[in-house]
Amino acid sequence: MNPRILPLIGLFVTGVCTRAQLFELGPVNQPIPDGSSSGLISVLDVSGLPPELTGIRVHLTLTPGADGGFAGDLFVTLQHGSGLSVLLNRPGSRADQPFGYGDSRTFDLSLRDLASHDIHDYRLPITGSAVVPLSISLTGEWQPDGRTGDPGVNPWVSPRSAMLDVFEGKDPNGTWTLFLADLSLGGGYDLKTWSLEITAVPEPEWAVVAAGVGLLGWGVRRGRVGTRGDR
Repeated sequence: MNPRILPLIGLFVTGVCTRAQLFELGPVNQPIPDGSSSGLISVLDVSGLPPELTGIRVHLTLTPGADGGFAGDLFVTLQHGSGLSVLLNRPGSRADQPFGYGDSRTFDLSLRDLASHDIHDYRLPITGSAVVPLSISLTGEWQPDGRTGDPGVNPWVSPRSAMLDVFEGKDPNGTWTLFLADLSLGGGYDLKTWSLEITAVPEPEWAVVAAGVGLLGWGVRRGRVGTRGDR
């Protein structure tokens, strides 16, 4: 092989590399209005990333207020451009428990589509039962709720069509909006902090890769011509 084309092969390999970058909004420490659909809005600006999102993880920390919290009151969404993901939709709500879980525990967790368990039913993998209360903080990695139904009308029967994959292929740069509501009076939560871990395709490098492939072919052809000329 012509040694002059080796750098081009290296360029082709490095052109497909991606890595996640973390964008964090420093301590928010704001209460979510209790029993109000107006909720709390928190905005995070992202910049400097390649223009095609391929993966996202949301880190979220919520703590019970002074009077305690009620996890089943929570409705949380994440919006960016035309994409909207439902992170929490009345956790634990179901036909025989329409108001959801009554746990008053810290949420210090990550949300990712490829996690093992659905956040909506978080008691099941922890306590083994939907009726056994949580005795510890809720940590670890979970799938977002994704249920698109009205949180006031049987949200547990709605399809999970608002996962985090709604953002895939979109430009991650710009404003991301977290909306949090506590939909029933009695007990509340505070938003402590939240962040996004975003993986994006470095599109500008693909153009260089394409050029590298063209130069690679040109180098091979030139090498062959030179060999024939030496005979």
